Amino acid sequence: MTFEDDVQSLRAIPWCRKLIDDPDTILTPLASRIYKADHEDALFSKTFNTKDTIKSAIWFYKKAAPGQEYVEELHSLMTVGNLIDGQSKIAHGGVVATILDEIIGLLFEVNKDLGKGPGRGYSVTAYLNVSYTRPVFTPTTILITARLRKVDGRKRFADGEIKDGEGNVLAKAESLFLAPKQVKL
Repeated sequence: MTFEDDVQSLRAIPWCRKLIDDPDTILTPLASRIYKADHEDALFSKTFNTKDTIKSAIWFYKKAAPGQEYVEELHSLMTVGNLIDGQSKIAHGGVVATILDEIIGLLFEVNKDLGKGPGRGYSVTAYLNVSYTRPVFTPTTILITARLRKVDGRKRFADGEIKDGEGNVLAKAESLFLAPKQVKL
């Protein structure tokens, strides 16, 4: 599916349309769903990019307020299918954790791409602690949110959560991402 197809598919869901059509929202294709010849992001661009895994996915954030140093929160909408199940009609916990890891990591990517505050380079996951509060039933559409909590040198602390269309929290995550050490040439 193309980005336009993903947006159209998600707009057909009333609670998603409300989020997408907010005039202060900047919609973006999920960069990790774009295939790269070196296989970077292959998990999301190939393996999880089918009608039965992750059918559609976009991410978005609010336009920065004047004086705002960086994007502190971003969201993703994903329609997930049955081929990510661990139990029948329930997403595998490892896939749930992977989705949280991906969207939290995008928080730093968007800041890097915008040339803003923390994340002015890539970051890697140092830890991810996931609490599963309710099953992620499939197929369904979920809202994933990532929030920057704190930056301390190379350390970037962020939280994430997954909610269903009724606003129920299905999973939460605390994370630490690390920016690489500067390499002297």
